[in-house]
Amino acid sequence: MSGKRKKGQDNADQLSSRGLGEPFSDLKDRLLADDELRTAYEEMGPEFELITSLIELRRQRGLSQEELARVVGTRQPAIARIESGRYHGMSVATLEKLAKALKAKLVIRFEEPEQPNP
Repeated sequence: MSGKRKKGQDNADQLSSRGLGEPFSDLKDRLLADDELRTAYEEMGPEFELITSLIELRRQRGLSQEELARVVGTRQPAIARIESGRYHGMSVATLEKLAKALKAKLVIRFEEPEQPNP
């Protein structure tokens, strides 16, 4: 292991030992143990999925937020707001611009709700 990598690992270990480097999956599990928070999270599931797919596709395409913004015809802070979930009420036109900029297919549909298991 290189010295730089070792130092980074030491920093991560120090943060974790102070409770600042908790793995996201552990934090998520802990937070979702609260019924009210879990319900709110589940209601936002489709929005989270949309945002996650946008971020993953942008990264796969090797684009920064600034580069994507330039192609879409907006500014980087707008892309940051979308990716952070702070931008609500996104229009289909905006989604289409993002899809075109990412050379992706936009799919929007209605589905039957999942039936709870008895």
